[in-house]
Amino acid sequence: MPVPPASQAELTDIAIPVLPSLDFDRTELFYNGLGFATFLRASEFLGVRRGRMELHFWLCDDPDQVKAGGCYIRVADVDGLYPEMRLAVTPPARIVAPEDRSWGMREFYIWDPDNNLLRVGAEISGAG
Repeated sequence: MPVPPASQAELTDIAIPVLPSLDFDRTELFYNGLGFATFLRASEFLGVRRGRMELHFWLCDDPDQVKAGGCYIRVADVDGLYPEMRLAVTPPARIVAPEDRSWGMREFYIWDPDNNLLRVGAEISGAG
């Protein structure tokens, strides 16, 4: 399914993580399973988008360089999103159930097949 281009307003004043991937086919399949659609694929670059969530990947040939990638994705409904994503995560990827954190966020964590960490969270109502 083609992904519509983002509007100029959606492409300004935002940060987009650029994560390593050892295998674009595997990365694309994993993120498509999480509901992200591919909007760009080139020989050394991959971009996926789900709503306003956008992730970019660079092709990496050194497994040691993929041990520190990660990003934070803020969502409105952690508990609503978790079951959908849990169904799509299979080994070697892994997922941890949502928990309330002491810093006022409810979060779940996903490690993709290249061990990039996605922290997915929403502010706990009433947390300051």
